[in-house]
Amino acid sequence: EALEVAIALQSSIQELEKGDLPHGMVDLAKSIHGIGKLTGLNKKFSKVATKMLGKALRPSVDEVTEELPELGSEVGELGSAVGPLVEEVSIVSVAFGIYNIVEDIKAHSVHGYIDAGFDIAITGLSLLGPEGKLISMCLTVLKQYFDILFNFHIPKDAPFRVQVVDFFKQLGQNILNFYETFSPIGWIVGGIVGSHKLNSQYDKQQAFLSQLTDYHNYFKMVNGSTVDFTRGIDSHYAGSVTFRLAEDGTTARFSYVSAIMDGAPHYESKEVNFGSPVHDVVLGLGETAKFTTKVQKVKVFFGLITVDSKRIINSETDDQSSLHGTYYGNDMNNSFYAVQELPPKYPFSASQYGYELYGLGGNDSFYLGPQRVHAHGGSGTDNYFLHISGSNVTVDNYATDGLQDHIILYANFEPTEYTRECNNIVISVIRPM
Repeated sequence: EALEVAIALQSSIQELEKGDLPHGMVDLAKSIHGIGKLTGLNKKFSKVATKMLGKALRPSVDEVTEELPELGSEVGELGSAVGPLVEEVSIVSVAFGIYNIVEDIKAHSVHGYIDAGFDIAITGLSLLGPEGKLISMCLTVLKQYFDILFNFHIPKDAPFRVQVVDFFKQLGQNILNFYETFSPIGWIVGGIVGSHKLNSQYDKQQAFLSQLTDYHNYFKMVNGSTVDFTRGIDSHYAGSVTFRLAEDGTTARFSYVSAIMDGAPHYESKEVNFGSPVHDVVLGLGETAKFTTKVQKVKVFFGLITVDSKRIINSETDDQSSLHGTYYGNDMNNSFYAVQELPPKYPFSASQYGYELYGLGGNDSFYLGPQRVHAHGGSGTDNYFLHISGSNVTVDNYATDGLQDHIILYANFEPTEYTRECNNIVISVIRPM
């Protein structure tokens, strides 16, 4: 009875919190009725009603026994047998059971039909009196298990066929878990299967981390002379990049942070051989991943024996401090291209990214976008192409070769203001108020 009261009270609270007043009030009534049974109040009310009913029926019974003594004797025996049963059977409990069955069937779902089956059995067993209590209690606990199974693992809005399939999948998995927990053979099988799954997960994660250390995955060669840091299979993981072209352009030094594991950055620095001179660079937009790890164990015999353990990745987040890159050209003519608009998959805006660009010698071209850029042209005739609206660019034009550099502005005839600060020129867009 205490279990039934607790279940009904919990259900009433949940339904009332969701605003389901009718069902909440019914479950609240169940819990109050159950408390009455536990405290004996229901039985007292029942005895009063029985006495009242007995007094009302006494004249009729006396009349029957006078005319038919044998019948009266049989009625007396029947009353002696049925009396204790009636005392134990609550009409209110039966009414609640019938209400539950109707509500379950009205749901028209796998969950509802299964609950209806349980409620029919529980209500029927309640008519047997004390003999059916134990079985009824077991069925009540089993019903709660199925309710948890449906509420947490099977979507309520899924089609009926999908609910049936998911139900049997989850039921089979739970039976397997029970078998692995309480059976010696299950311990062995569970240990083998669990170890296999853990090692498979571990191997996949290690292959992924190894992939992040391979510099080939962070860029792609285009047209033989352009290195594109946005088209590698792992380009979006390439944060905190430093790229420096050698003088002949056929090789470069590429440094980056492949991952941050439990707060410790893993630095990589590779010598890249392109096979032919590189002149152009498409700037990357990668962000280093931060991983936390945990020790995952496979246990058997009620969790007391560990048969396998591995340190695996527990979570992955992005390191926003890695949203920058530094790129160096050489004494040849180099071009640097910034992406003008980010694809939707990126979790940050282009204006959050920053570049430090060094053209060094040669006639270099910088095609800049909305990123934060500090561009150093160096010697040679250098050209800076930028949008007047949305750009955040600082140009360091210092050189001793006497050659003229150019800034080419893409503007939509917006009012601009040019001011000088010491030896610097500041170009600003005037926005109407």
